[in-house]
Amino acid sequence: MTDWAGIVTLSEQTTVNPPVRRDDLESLRNSINLPLPTAYKDFLKFSDGLELLSPVILSARQAIFKNQELRGEHWGELYLSFAGMFFFGEDADGDLFFFRILNNEVDEGVFVWRHEDDSRIRVSYTLEAFLEQYISGKYDAWSL
Repeated sequence: MTDWAGIVTLSEQTTVNPPVRRDDLESLRNSINLPLPTAYKDFLKFSDGLELLSPVILSARQAIFKNQELRGEHWGELYLSFAGMFFFGEDADGDLFFFRILNNEVDEGVFVWRHEDDSRIRVSYTLEAFLEQYISGKYDAWSL
């Protein structure tokens, strides 16, 4: 099992929350009608969201809202479809982190959606590796 407590302490600026409530976790799962990635679900059971200058990991309720908001009609006029993307966090610059939905499964890999140019780039193969990189200050969106 992942040592989330060890990872989030890589920076003194992280804000950890109480664990996700069971009904909020179930609402999140129901909102995408697919099983959540195991590591993501485990993290939410450790902390319902994570702040480091921005909500790097959204709370379950925030994730539900963000995904509903981005599937609204007006976004389709600006960007390619967000179908196939489950947003779970955001960077301070406005870019969003997501898991890819492929063949009715939510992939464990972490991607970033850049709002400036609508690009979608894999940043890590696991949530654990992504958080280690991000929290330790080694994540650089401009070098992707």
